[in-house]
Formats: sequence, C-alpha cells, structure tokens
Amino acid sequence: FSKLDLKVAKIVDVKNHPNADKLYLIELDCGEKRRIVSGLKDFYSVDDLKGKNILLLYNLQPAKIRGEKSEGMLLAADTGDKIGLLFAEKSKPGDQVFVDGISNCSKQISYKEFSEVKIKSENGKAYFEGKPLKTSSETVFVDKKVDGNICWEHSFYWIIENYISEKLDYNLKEVVDLMRKEFFIVFLLMIQSVLAVNVDIEFLSHGAPISTVS
Repeated sequence: FSKLDLKVAKIVDVKNHPNADKLYLIELDCGEKRRIVSGLKDFYSVDDLKGKNILLLYNLQPAKIRGEKSEGMLLAADTGDKIGLLFAEKSKPGDQVFVDGISNCSKQISYKEFSEVKIKSENGKAYFEGKPLKTSSETVFVDKKVDGNICWEHSFYWIIENYISEKLDYNLKEVVDLMRKEFFIVFLLMIQSVLAVNVDIEFLSHGAPISTVS
C-alpha cells in the first residue's frame, strides 16, 4: 500500500469519449485539474457521477487511451457484474487517502505494481490487510455495498487498448502475464460457479499456488 498515492478527487464534468462508445472522459478536481478516461459507462450515468468525491490513484503513470490522455485511475469494487465506486463525500478535493501506520509514496507506478496491492471491500468499506481506507475526515465507503476486489473498473479493457492498441513502451512478457492473469481469474470463477467450490485466487505474477477447496 505504501506504493500508492491515493487522493480524493471531485468529478467536475463527464463527457463521452470521442473515439469509444463505452468510455467517458472525466474532468477532476484533486487539488489540481486532471482528466481520466473511464469505462464506467455501463454502470454509472453522467448524472450519477457529477459532483461525487471519488478515490483517484494519483501516481499511476499517465496513459493514452483511444487517443485521449488519462492521468490516473479511479478505484472501484468489482464482482465481475457489479461495480461500486469508492467515495469520500465528506472530504475535500486533494485530501490524502491512507491506512493507519503506512506512509504514502508519490513516485509514479505502473498498473502491474498497483495490481500487486490487494485491497478488498466488505460491508460497504474498503480494507488493506484489515485496516480501513480513510481520510482525515472520514472512512471511505463503497457505493452500493459491493463486496469484492478493489481495482480499476475496466482493467482488462485498459490492458488491450493501452498496451496493445496504443503500443506503449512496455515489455511484451508483462502484457502477456497480465492478460493471462485476467483470463485465468475469469476461468476459475466459472469453475467456482459450476462446481460450487470456493476458489482461492492468488496473483500469478507472485508464483503463488492456486487451489480449490470443497
């Protein structure tokens, strides 16, 4: 978690992406003006988003997605079919998001580095190693009380569009590893559903075992 620089960002404006039907361009106030590209269109309307205080991964490396620059990433809980944004409605734009006992870092990070940080949502709150995410004013809450992994809300779409279509300078093995992880997690969740077993999913990049438990 110390790799992350998370800030509260107020959504100032939301527009349709000019080159992609399923994407938004979102203008933010996070103590400074920023714009991000978001895949929330199937889950949130423009009116749902405007004026909300969301959590922004402030130190994610900028990327160009379908021709538009994206400076950061908003966080959401994702179950595969439901998305719940992380909100901090009592906080101010630019407020730092933290967990007790861990300092934040301002150094830019890649998506792979972010994916190694396991943040989860439970009962409407977001946790890292059992500690809630908070600001100086409040504990962060998860919209719709979606329980799941905290990620960005369109990670696989972003991998395809950003790594491959935009041909950014990333190692091909890293791209393949990330895509394999996304496909494999979906496959394991299908097994869980069909066979009614619990699947213990660990990130393949760590070389951790993957097992099923009846």
